[in-house]
Amino acid sequence: MDDLELRNAISKKITDAFGWPFTMDGCEILKSDPDAYCVTGDVIRYGEIDSLEARLKVSDLSISQWFLESEEYIGLMPKPVGSMVLGPDIIVSDPAYLRDLLLLGDNEGLATFHTVRPGRWYVEAAVEAIDSSGPRFWQAALYHSDFRAKRMRKDLDWKSDDPIFLSTFRLCFIENGYETAFKPEFPDDCKKATTEKRYAFLKDGRRNVGFVCETGYNDGAPDGYCLQYAERDATVVALSIRFG
Repeated sequence: MDDLELRNAISKKITDAFGWPFTMDGCEILKSDPDAYCVTGDVIRYGEIDSLEARLKVSDLSISQWFLESEEYIGLMPKPVGSMVLGPDIIVSDPAYLRDLLLLGDNEGLATFHTVRPGRWYVEAAVEAIDSSGPRFWQAALYHSDFRAKRMRKDLDWKSDDPIFLSTFRLCFIENGYETAFKPEFPDDCKKATTEKRYAFLKDGRRNVGFVCETGYNDGAPDGYCLQYAERDATVVALSIRFG
């Protein structure tokens, strides 16, 4: 095929693979690998332009590697993934730190809230790949049922809690009385539970009593992660944390 046909074929391949409109900037055969094209261009994700670089096999134009060049978090929209019952006391923590809570009475790796509005809480999660290594967990947002509708969240006044530091690269939101969380095997159980979807609900029998997720880059973030919360009528009604 000629150059124009090749460019059109590659652009269609990338657009079909990711579902993002793609505009090609450049295409050349790699000097280090004559059997691969290096393709660069722009994609539109969530209304924002981001730069994409991909490696495609010369033989069949299959995509072998790709990554987005933007280092900034581009507005991934969390999607509803389920619900659980919480309140009034909850813990937000690395799964491994809960044992320290028993021993030390406190730990900088966790946050405790004693005025959480009791009831059903709805969980939203943003999980998406930004390179060929696979999907990553980017954000968790929890809302009390009174604020399940997005129109009810517009006037929420978000505040930042102290940073949370993670060593197992996972974070859980649980009821303070969830005894299973204080068992030695709990961190490993959380690791297994998040293998498939990058997140999971923690159960007490059939009832969801907690939520655990991975961090976006599977790192501990030297400065910690910023946990945000919102209050209404002196009770916590929303929680959010971003790993991007």
